[in-house]
Amino acid sequence: QRWMPAYARACLRGAVDCRAPEVRNAAKMAAVAAVVLPVRPGAASWDPAGTTPAGHVDAGALGEPFRLEDLPLLPALDELARGPAWRARGSVANLLTLLAVRMQFGLAPDAFDRAADTMLRLLVDPQQEVREACVRFVSGLVRMREDADREALEAEFRKLAERKLPAARQGPEYVSALALRHGGVLGLTGIVLSQPYTVPSWVPATLAYAARHANDPFPVNQTVKGLVAEFKRTHQDNWDEVRAQFDSDQLSDIMESSSGLAHYA
Repeated sequence: QRWMPAYARACLRGAVDCRAPEVRNAAKMAAVAAVVLPVRPGAASWDPAGTTPAGHVDAGALGEPFRLEDLPLLPALDELARGPAWRARGSVANLLTLLAVRMQFGLAPDAFDRAADTMLRLLVDPQQEVREACVRFVSGLVRMREDADREALEAEFRKLAERKLPAARQGPEYVSALALRHGGVLGLTGIVLSQPYTVPSWVPATLAYAARHANDPFPVNQTVKGLVAEFKRTHQDNWDEVRAQFDSDQLSDIMESSSGLAHYA
């Protein structure tokens, strides 16, 4: 596995190559293969005589969850996530999302926490595209964790969303503060979108809280409007039932954030 960090770097550099589409496509496929195929020595067996089914996996080799030391890919991705190339950081976000979903039952807590820490740091990245690439990971994280973990995440995202913005809307201080606030709203977006066709008891308050940021500066306002529009799209068939789970203040917050929902009230 000593080759894995160099392999990951080569894949991600190729995936963001602006000059050769075929190189980008090949690199993306190679990165996916690194996640989908077994990464622990001895985890898979190949039988050239064809006496075992194709893709046979040794159950004994997969019996224990993958620990952090079993996955040199994770530290390599974390290193790339700290690099100067924002396209590479965005690729890390997409690959970690795939890794977490494919291996959600095979990662030990330390390995999963390392992936989550890397992704949550990218959620407040200076580059907007990198931040937005993390929403799917947050949604998956909420589905895979307990309610207490979701509540802790939401509390952290709310703190970020309340980040005070400097009066002067320019300069590095403003850009940094806006990235933090946007990251918080994106995190709340991921939490709400983790339940696309149901409305658990906590969704109305979370969605209404996010909707109150509809008048924030771009790109926060754009994210809020996109969230409300997506919520409307996935719940329009049973809106009467959904509406009954919101109180009047929550419905008002949602309607004011997007005129497209007004006729559903």
